[in-house]
Amino acid sequence: MRTWTILDYNQWDQRTKGQCRSRRSLVSVVVVIVIGVMILAATTGTRSRYVSSSPSINPLNTRFAWDTGNSLQDERHRGTKKLPRALIIGAKKSGTRALLEFIRVHPNVRAAGHEIHYFDKNYWRGPEWYRNMMPTSIHGQITIEKTPSYLVTLNAPERVHRLDKNMKLIVVLKDPVERAISDYIQSREKHRDKRSFEDSVFIDVGKLKINDTKPCIVIGKYSDHLKRWLQYFPREQFCFISGENLAKNPASELEKLQEFLNIRTVITEEHFYYNSTKRFPCLKKREASGVPHCLGETKGRVHPTVLKSVKKALYDYYKPYNEELYQMVGIDFGWERTRPISKANQIY
Repeated sequence: MRTWTILDYNQWDQRTKGQCRSRRSLVSVVVVIVIGVMILAATTGTRSRYVSSSPSINPLNTRFAWDTGNSLQDERHRGTKKLPRALIIGAKKSGTRALLEFIRVHPNVRAAGHEIHYFDKNYWRGPEWYRNMMPTSIHGQITIEKTPSYLVTLNAPERVHRLDKNMKLIVVLKDPVERAISDYIQSREKHRDKRSFEDSVFIDVGKLKINDTKPCIVIGKYSDHLKRWLQYFPREQFCFISGENLAKNPASELEKLQEFLNIRTVITEEHFYYNSTKRFPCLKKREASGVPHCLGETKGRVHPTVLKSVKKALYDYYKPYNEELYQMVGIDFGWERTRPISKANQIY
């Protein structure tokens, strides 16, 4: 039988105390873990009560209001980004920006704020990039994108058809002579070109020989451009807006567009007032705002004076294209009725 010494008792006592301390530490750790799990469970339950009323939201994928600063109501209805179902494809300097600003007042319309240029300059980036450039939308809303250069881009019709053969196409058309003058003004300011309008569009001003390679002239040959689009899309998928009537009576053109988009008529004459300074209609209420809104300073520029003989030469040049256009779309825009009769060098 072993005889215990004082040294043995001291060693045994130290081991026992160490084991007790280890057990106490282990118990403390377990208690902390249990408390943490209980707190986490309680927090998760609280969050679930806030979001469970919206069946379309997955709590595991939701960023909560206290993380973003938005209200819970905004988080439930923030929607997703979708590819556009309607395009404003042109024409440049015909009122496309005004039309976009007007139609986006509608609660069922979401629109990209700037020109994306996907089907002409950025097609290589792919449809996912294009989708990510769109605003978020919820069920029942239609997304619209505007890039006027699509109308004259050779391979744009085929590319749009490849993305969505049911795409709705919106075309704003303006008197091609007045459109060419507007285009010239914008180009002159952008490039600081000091040439007159006549020098810009004529090869020989004296003989009134038109330079039909100039972009401001080419764009106005609407029938040539629409032939390519009509090879891929039926006439019923187009909505043609008169640029002149959009400036004079925007409510009537917006009524036609809302019907075309299959959305209820919300935008009426009550949404507009005429700005005598800009000589263009403005919105009484901007999107998501009660503040009146007019287009920017670059819109509604004053046109330069142009000789009647110059305008007549341009109307004569566009006449066959206009007549072909009227037959193609079934609309007589009546641009020839503003054609000058006199050949004299008078200011028009």
